[in-house]
Amino acid sequence: MQISDVHLGIINSEKLMKKIVKKINSVSPAALFITGDLFDGSDGDLDLMSSSLTDVRAEKGIFFISGNHETYLGTEIAYRVLRNKGVKVLNDEVVDVGGLKIAGISYSERGEHKNIVSAAKKLEKDFRGKPNILLCHSPRFAQDFRALGVNLQLSGHSHKGQIFPFGFISRIIFNGYDYGLFVEGDYTLYTTSGTATWGPAMRTEGASEIAVITLR
Repeated sequence: MQISDVHLGIINSEKLMKKIVKKINSVSPAALFITGDLFDGSDGDLDLMSSSLTDVRAEKGIFFISGNHETYLGTEIAYRVLRNKGVKVLNDEVVDVGGLKIAGISYSERGEHKNIVSAAKKLEKDFRGKPNILLCHSPRFAQDFRALGVNLQLSGHSHKGQIFPFGFISRIIFNGYDYGLFVEGDYTLYTTSGTATWGPAMRTEGASEIAVITLR
């Protein structure tokens, strides 16, 4: 399962996270992927807001990559909170889960000019030619990741625009990969609309979601 862009903070509280975990456990996924912006970047008790993650029932574990909002509060703070809950933080690294390679690219730190594609290329030798999933907060680099031999990319970030007319803008920014399932040869990308909202707790562009993914 994939969740993304929960934006836990002043508006989205631990009560929302408990509801999300309840839905996750109703499916009992093999693994849970959190593709960034779990936290909103505002002040708050991160430990309390994410406490229900310890209740997640996922046999292979929980895997997390940072989004842009983690950089606002400090990624190391977010990493420490999540690691204490048994979450596997992927900071430009690859892990092997039963022969499946899971690669995670972290978001650029504030003030950093990180080349996301170059970061993925450094990991290519660890996943290319093997069954693999790549987690990246933004879907902007789809064609680059396809060229690296990525099988399945999971992203978020766009919120599918969330509020009209921003959907048109996000579609342009992300080259049409702003929402949905895209299958191109041996490469597949799923960009989620996000599990919650950013800013006002409302949507006029699509709906929030938890993605359930079946691998064959």
